[in-house]
Amino acid sequence: FADAVRRSLKTVPPDLRQQLDFLIGALTYTMAETEDDAVEQTASALVKFACAGLRQSAAAASSGTTPLRPAKKSGSSSNSTEPVTASEPLKEKLA
Repeated sequence: FADAVRRSLKTVPPDLRQQLDFLIGALTYTMAETEDDAVEQTASALVKFACAGLRQSAAAASSGTTPLRPAKKSGSSSNSTEPVTASEPLKEKLA
């Protein structure tokens, strides 16, 4: 399966196997919890989600960026990124 996905992408992200593991986990968990009358709709949504994630990751690999390391702006010499923080409601749930 991974080889077929690899062939379908113009640029292959270096962590493709890990991404596929995550997708398979999401697929397994989600489909196990889906009611019989919602299987097709849920599967369609999962396919869209997986394709969007793989396309974004392939595009980032092709441009040399990652979600945590965006491309440098023209004229910028810094590689720093803005820290990612949880929203206040999420922080409350995690506390």
